[in-house]
Amino acid sequence: MKKIKILHVLAHLGGGVGNALSSLTIQEKNIFELLFPNEKVGSQTRNKMLAEASHRLTWPFYNIILTMLAIMALLLGEFSRSGKTRRIIFFSILAGIIVIINNSLINLSSTYGSIIILSYAFTFGIFGLLIYILFYRQTNDF
Repeated sequence: MKKIKILHVLAHLGGGVGNALSSLTIQEKNIFELLFPNEKVGSQTRNKMLAEASHRLTWPFYNIILTMLAIMALLLGEFSRSGKTRRIIFFSILAGIIVIINNSLINLSSTYGSIIILSYAFTFGIFGLLIYILFYRQTNDF
């Protein structure tokens, strides 16, 4: 029992334990194993591993992006007594569309490896656009 636990811990740490590493699924592997797969891995599995790694690397930025969208929904624009219901609904739908596009790009990149670059470009493009709108734009006319 102890030997199995030690192999399991070593597999998660990236230690060279042979069969224990190969028995892990793609979701269980650490980021280093996903970014630098073995030469023995087929091209389709390699694409899936790189797609999982890019998903793990870009998703923290989506936490910030979705928070910035919520801030924009509440702070930008003129004050209205009737509330900001339409603006909140608009930014909620926009957030949903952004997440759907991101997940679609990640799923496509598991089949076509070259789309991973487009996934990063989309993530950092949205991030840069929201930073510009929130901090550098002079007018608040949303």
